[in-house]
Amino acid sequence: MTYISGLGPNNQKTLGNDTNIKPAKPDNSIQEETQRPVEDLILALSDLDRNTRERAAFELSTLGQNAESAVPKLTELLASDPDKGVRSFAAIALGNIGGKAADASSELINALFDNDEDVRTLITWTLGSIGREIPEMIVPGLIDVVADKSNGEVRENAIWALAEIGPAATKALPLLKKILGDRNESENIRTNAAFALIKIGKESSQPTQNNNAKSGYVGEAMVNIMNSPAVL
Repeated sequence: MTYISGLGPNNQKTLGNDTNIKPAKPDNSIQEETQRPVEDLILALSDLDRNTRERAAFELSTLGQNAESAVPKLTELLASDPDKGVRSFAAIALGNIGGKAADASSELINALFDNDEDVRTLITWTLGSIGREIPEMIVPGLIDVVADKSNGEVRENAIWALAEIGPAATKALPLLKKILGDRNESENIRTNAAFALIKIGKESSQPTQNNNAKSGYVGEAMVNIMNSPAVL
């Protein structure tokens, strides 16, 4: 199995069926002689063998911004590769490339609708990672997804991505506050919105009606989280 540790809302997700790879943290200072050239890895991403593509995407995921030239091909794989392991490592690689993967922004938003749960979870982390560097490219798309009530799970992940972005996602505050105060929203959606408000770290000037809460939406968010089960 492939274990992804410390990514997204879950501490550990299980991917793939037959590999035993644990991705390392990106090392932007890694010496060229200790790795396959990025150009060779990009070529391997087009290999007909899924294991070869997955291994190449994994290696790229360890290189951080050194893998910037692979962004177009990684974006293509994220959108269309039939293997979820390949799509997963493509997502991790893009997240580790960070703001230099700006050209992948639209496809990353679309990948919130991937048909595999593990991939969707990793996309949440990736959007949060990139969004902290280039919020202007990520936050508007996430707000559009959250505003569309047609898919509850995708909305939950989009809200979690906004939470991962943190203070740079302040443009999402009005929508998150509206969700938190809407009793017609699901408990999961409202709990995620509460957590996102705390992570973004902006308090509303409007006092809460709950006597046990601190003033503002952050206080109400804390109360909601304390009274609700964990969502993700």
